[in-house]
Amino acid sequence: MARGKTETVALFGLPITNVTATEAVAEIERLILSGSTHQVATANLDFVRNALKDAYLQRIICECSLVVPDGAPIVWASKLFGKPLAQRVTGVDLVPRLAELSADRGYGIFFLGSTDENSGRAIDVLRAIYPGMNIVGRYSPEIRSLDEMDDDEILRRIEDANPDVLLVGFGNPKQEKWIHRNRGRLRVPVSIGIGGSLDIIAGSLQRAPLWMQKADLEWVFRMIQEPGRLFPRYAKDAVALLRYLPMGLLADALQPRRSIAGETITAVHGATRIVTLPASLYEDRCKELEREVETTVRLQQSLVVDLSRTTRVEADGLGSLLEARRVVRMAGKTMWVTGMNRSVSRLFEYAAIKEMIPVATTPLEAARFVALSERKLAPSKGFSSIGAYDFENMLTDSGRWSLVDQLYRGYGESGYVKGHFRTFRVGLKRYNWFMAFNGAKFFKRSMDIVLSFLALVALFPMFLLIALIIYLEDGGPALFWQTRVGLWGQEFRFPKFRSMVLDAEERKTELLSENHHGSGITFKMKEDPRVTRIGAIIRKLSIDEFPQLWCVLRGEMSLVGPRPPMPYEVARYTLQDRRRLDVKPGLTCIWQVSGRGELAFDKQVMLDMQYIENHSILLDITLLFKTIPVIITGHGAY
Repeated sequence: MARGKTETVALFGLPITNVTATEAVAEIERLILSGSTHQVATANLDFVRNALKDAYLQRIICECSLVVPDGAPIVWASKLFGKPLAQRVTGVDLVPRLAELSADRGYGIFFLGSTDENSGRAIDVLRAIYPGMNIVGRYSPEIRSLDEMDDDEILRRIEDANPDVLLVGFGNPKQEKWIHRNRGRLRVPVSIGIGGSLDIIAGSLQRAPLWMQKADLEWVFRMIQEPGRLFPRYAKDAVALLRYLPMGLLADALQPRRSIAGETITAVHGATRIVTLPASLYEDRCKELEREVETTVRLQQSLVVDLSRTTRVEADGLGSLLEARRVVRMAGKTMWVTGMNRSVSRLFEYAAIKEMIPVATTPLEAARFVALSERKLAPSKGFSSIGAYDFENMLTDSGRWSLVDQLYRGYGESGYVKGHFRTFRVGLKRYNWFMAFNGAKFFKRSMDIVLSFLALVALFPMFLLIALIIYLEDGGPALFWQTRVGLWGQEFRFPKFRSMVLDAEERKTELLSENHHGSGITFKMKEDPRVTRIGAIIRKLSIDEFPQLWCVLRGEMSLVGPRPPMPYEVARYTLQDRRRLDVKPGLTCIWQVSGRGELAFDKQVMLDMQYIENHSILLDITLLFKTIPVIITGHGAY
């Protein structure tokens, strides 16, 4: 998206740019000339491990304009995911190439970090090779923690030097966090974290022989030189690799095969562009998303990516989504994702990007969040250190905890809350939120499992009897399977006892004029001629719906929730109607006990919205008890 022909591949939750060293330098030059400020990261496995345990660091790396693959395991992993990176691009290789670029074009470079001795020696080595290199300054501040660093002094030196490229050698994650927290004050076009590259260039540490570099064994050579420091680090990195790589590969493998079906569909809702992606997101489909993002930024819109039709997202597809989010945020707008099915949601989780991209259930809900995100939380008394806060970030789990921490830190600095009491309050807030949200969800799912299992066992003899009667009447199958649409647009197979003749679907077209709901979305007809004799009885008593207890047990439905629509009905939904898909569909709901088929579709939607906005365990239990007399009397069923 602003990166020319380069592509982004998401690996371990980080957006890795697929470039060679030569292409990386060309991209950095383009960033220098762009007229804005940019951060570049050189990511290795240690970056991955730190980012996966620190959502703030992961967010920083995801917002970098360029992330090159510094570590061999990242290159290996890209091959396993079927998206091989061109080559490993290390910080040690990048610095000399930037020195060459500086000598050719005159770009000023400032070295920040390392020791004063190593920094000076590294510059002497580079100048001996590239005599015209334009070094505008260097500074090796005293080694301190990030919070204790004198940013004002460092920034003053950098501003006086006015470089085009700032090379920061504090090590990860310190260098990435320092660049990011000072991004509003740094007036440098490109800032790059280079770790210990200056120490190696200076000769304090030897670099591995060329054959080891080409064989991706440089890490072995480095560990031999510094076993005390690097062996524990590499061991932790290996554990992180073994923890996340298999799950990511499994989630990728469980997706359906590639499909070329469908086209990218675009709609505009107010100041929001809604892009509905096709069945698979990879390669050329990523380019289509890239073009939509460019249009979104040009028109100063926010972006909603609807994945309701998407069943497969590959590593470059995940990368294109992360890149889309970065580009949209750089333009001062927000991006949301909606409609993820189970496999895609699982992929987002195991690919460790679920916290990076805000997720809404429907495009309409996302559009509402976009409207809210355009408003910032203004600073108030006691919060002067916080300032405006990003609403999009707040709606992710990590962002929510970060906000809570900042709010209580703000109170503490103003004298309202002190020390361990503030920490206790933060922990209590987290616990209460977790229990309120996940506790109710766990109880509802537990109730679904227990009651549906007991009902299936108790009703099994009746199921056999009904199946036999249906078969004896016309020799057809006892069950009729339909495709229905569930939570977030996910389709699933939906069983009913067959209550109509075998060619009921074919004859439906002839009866549309008799639809009790007029020209509405749903079809209901009294005295439907397609209904069989046994069908009339089981429909009256709602027994034909009982096999759906199996869907409840499987987790595709709940005992209580809006009734699941058919795909052709959803295709005619308005954005408001699609809010019905915000929760799992159910066997019964408010309109099922308030008139059932006699209610018009608009009335059904209104009652479903009432349930979604007010649902609770007590309401579910109440509706279940109200359903019993409705089934017995057959009121509203036909």
